[in-house]
Amino acid sequence: MGTQPTMTRFRQESPTRPSFSGASSPPWACQLISFHIDRAGVVLDLVALEPRPGSALDWPRFTPFTVHMALAAVSAEAVEPVLTAWTESADEVEITARESPHGRWLCFSALGTELVAKLVAPRRRTLR
Repeated sequence: MGTQPTMTRFRQESPTRPSFSGASSPPWACQLISFHIDRAGVVLDLVALEPRPGSALDWPRFTPFTVHMALAAVSAEAVEPVLTAWTESADEVEITARESPHGRWLCFSALGTELVAKLVAPRRRTLR
């Protein structure tokens, strides 16, 4: 079963921000083209500005892709101004995959702000 990113927090970056212990992927430069927020979560439409580093898959520059994230401890009202600023003003959004003793994470950062999404296994749904 795959994993689904669940946005757990966002924060302003600082030069002394604590790093995640464990493995970290090379940063990947992308551009946020648009986003949509609803009750189900956040949908980010991005374009790769460079080939995906360290990937065994062929993911060339200018490849469009979409990331779907559930909202957990972060409200849509808190995330929307950040994503609006990134869409309107950020030439580059950096994506990094990280691991810590508490799980696997996707980190999106631009304009001094970082959105952090934990990768979790989706819940199994039962049919009634």
